[in-house]
Amino acid sequence: MRFIGFLAILLFSCADTAWSQSASCRGVESRIQDIATDVKKNFKERDVAPNVEYIKRLATTCKVDIAKFGWGRGLFDYWKNTGYEAEVDKAKEQLEQYSKFRDVSPELDRYKKYASRLKVNSQEINGYYSKYRSQGLASARAEEKKCQPAVDLRNEVLGEVRDQDSIGWCYAFAGAELLTYKIGKKVSAVDVAMNYNDGWFNNILKRVGWGEQDFAGASAQGIGTAISNTKEKGGACLETNLRSEDNGYSTIMSNLTEIDNIKKKSGSFQSSTCPSAVQRVFPSIQAKEFMDIAENSSRATLMSMLSDKACKPRIRLKGVEVEYVSPSFFSGDTADVFNQIDKQLNRKNILAIAYNAELLYNRNAKKFGGHMSNIVGRRFNKNNGECEYLIRNSWGRGCSSYDPYYTCEAGNIWVPKSVISKGVANVSFIK
Repeated sequence: MRFIGFLAILLFSCADTAWSQSASCRGVESRIQDIATDVKKNFKERDVAPNVEYIKRLATTCKVDIAKFGWGRGLFDYWKNTGYEAEVDKAKEQLEQYSKFRDVSPELDRYKKYASRLKVNSQEINGYYSKYRSQGLASARAEEKKCQPAVDLRNEVLGEVRDQDSIGWCYAFAGAELLTYKIGKKVSAVDVAMNYNDGWFNNILKRVGWGEQDFAGASAQGIGTAISNTKEKGGACLETNLRSEDNGYSTIMSNLTEIDNIKKKSGSFQSSTCPSAVQRVFPSIQAKEFMDIAENSSRATLMSMLSDKACKPRIRLKGVEVEYVSPSFFSGDTADVFNQIDKQLNRKNILAIAYNAELLYNRNAKKFGGHMSNIVGRRFNKNNGECEYLIRNSWGRGCSSYDPYYTCEAGNIWVPKSVISKGVANVSFIK
């Protein structure tokens, strides 16, 4: 009886195993196709060997003839080796960049791992490893000395990080921060942007309403134009008079568009109350003042006249000039840029930086896309062996948008020098 019971258990166990295998092979061809699609999408960019091996295991376990997909077994090796080559190329690119600033042991280990899989000559691997190991260690020692003393120029006047909403005025927010730090009073970023856009061409377009051209970004040197125009306007406008934030449940763009639409749709202004959008942006303007301005302005001049009224008295900017430093035009060398950053920070002066915004999401990103923020600090981070600069961004006080490798403090991000150097277009500061 015991034997019969054992035999029954064994039979049920074998049947269960067979059933499980059968179940796991259901739809296997479709799964193989899905995995192969992912492999074909990525094998020129990264290591896909784990997925390739999984395809092979599925095909073997479920007795799938891969010839039906039009593949030969040599294709698997091609996918894997191409992925290894991509990893070697990526490691080499990172070694060339990062070894100028820090120890590159992690990148060297990855290079060695994939170069070995490609059966690169061991003498070549060891020579490459030795070269960048020495260069990285020497750079780390030099950078630690340069990155002194630690500087953090955040203060009560600058306050919390601002939020530009969905509007392309990063240059105006960075410029407003430079002015705020310089004069010791919170300057309106919206006013800086309006002044930048207050040209004859934009004013012609404003006759048919505020459009994309008014809410767009600026060139890498737009911050200087914006501050120069603000200076010519009579000086800086305070945030308390023309709000860049605190727009309630609205955005800057929607409020400004709503104000423009009020002018567009109204033949006359009889209301005894100031429209809510006007109150949110221009809190000091009363109902009668708004009606008078709206009656006596065109769509092209409405915002300018509102800001002229709201911003009185403006803060004069006598002697305020913006200076730029860019990487070498021919070599792309950033030494002069960082020398100026360090010089200004040592003088307790903040800067604006025009750079690749993609680096905020991904520290290994290529050059692409423009953005402006401020640099307000410097430190040497012993945990990663790098000199880091404190980027004060204008995307609000959250941290979820940024590469988790960085230390983020309520919208202020400590970004390594090795990363910034890849995407910097220029730095600017008020002399």
